[in-house]
Amino acid sequence: MTVREAAAAKAAQRNLRRMDRRAVVHGMADALAAHAAGILAANEQDLRDAMDLDATMLDRLRLDRHRIDALLGSMRAIAEMQDPVDRVLEQRTLQNGLYLQRRSVPLGVIGMIYESRPDVTADAAAMCIRAGSAVLLKGGSEAIATNTAMVGAIREGLMRAGIGRDAGHLVQLVGRERLPAMLASSEIDLMVPRGSERLIALVRRRSRAPVLASGGGNCHIYVHEDADMAKAIRIIVNAKTQRPGVCNAVETVLVHQRVAREFLPLLQHELYELRGIVLRGCARCQRIITCEAAAAADWRTEYLAPILALRVIPSMAQAMRHIERYGTGHSEAIITEDKEAQDLFLRDVDAAVVYANASTRFTDGGQFGMGAELGISTQKVHCRGPIGLDALVSSKWEVHGDGQVRA
Repeated sequence: MTVREAAAAKAAQRNLRRMDRRAVVHGMADALAAHAAGILAANEQDLRDAMDLDATMLDRLRLDRHRIDALLGSMRAIAEMQDPVDRVLEQRTLQNGLYLQRRSVPLGVIGMIYESRPDVTADAAAMCIRAGSAVLLKGGSEAIATNTAMVGAIREGLMRAGIGRDAGHLVQLVGRERLPAMLASSEIDLMVPRGSERLIALVRRRSRAPVLASGGGNCHIYVHEDADMAKAIRIIVNAKTQRPGVCNAVETVLVHQRVAREFLPLLQHELYELRGIVLRGCARCQRIITCEAAAAADWRTEYLAPILALRVIPSMAQAMRHIERYGTGHSEAIITEDKEAQDLFLRDVDAAVVYANASTRFTDGGQFGMGAELGISTQKVHCRGPIGLDALVSSKWEVHGDGQVRA
């Protein structure tokens, strides 16, 4: 990543603002669809070269026809979203006659640093282009063949949409050897890391640009004393087993002591006996069901695997204190029929997304009707929760006068 390359991205971004970016993103999706076979072949190559990765990482790396179709649907949904650029966010007329309006504008150049998941390549390119920005993509080395094939297709789509020679600057793939220069660049306006705590810490430490990080997901579900048992089982099974290796999967279930003896055997049957999920429980859990002993480290662990920690809790207040101590501020849920308990949990639990009687797996830009997302932010500044199109723009004030001067 040279200064010249970053500056070229900035210049190309300025031209992009004047184009029909809805049509451009549709063109990117069309090109990706046309090259799907080649992208899948490249992905097979990456998978063969990465057989030493664990099952979770391989699942993140893997593409198939179903995932390609989902990607295309996501890109087309992004294209049809309301344009986040050039919206008047607020306006007012002052007593001196000055007319002010605050308008949304593109950020400029966005750096995306991520591991394994090649689906991020397509989503990030589509979202940044839709938001009027250029994007520099630093994917994991394990996905290099897939990412190269995808970026090639995306650039072809940009050229067909009339971007011309700027296509190569608007969506750039950055190799490992160019990462230090990318982090040090003054031409990048926002850096978005998505991956391990180690990766995010590295980017925070070295990035010259502001960082919007996708945080880890040590997610909890608390089963209150008046929970509907069937509803609780259905929600927890979905939150743990649908896709265990993602950040919105539940990692710890807290069960009120008044229902633990009835509920835990039901949960053991559904998760361990029927689906092979490893259960690690506190001492009270072990007196009710057969499970592994949970160590202190289990309460802090984002497993990203078919493992679930269980803890019997004496009260809702204790459950909330456990979440405050061990949670990562990602997604937390309560299962209860008590409206007051729901309201208290939703108000007082400090997380990006809080749920009453629903699976944590819904924490996702697509599921939230945002088209897609660059990750889930657990920060409190700029953006919290799914990082959607609205988080990829800035704003400026436009002031219209008629000769006014300040007294």
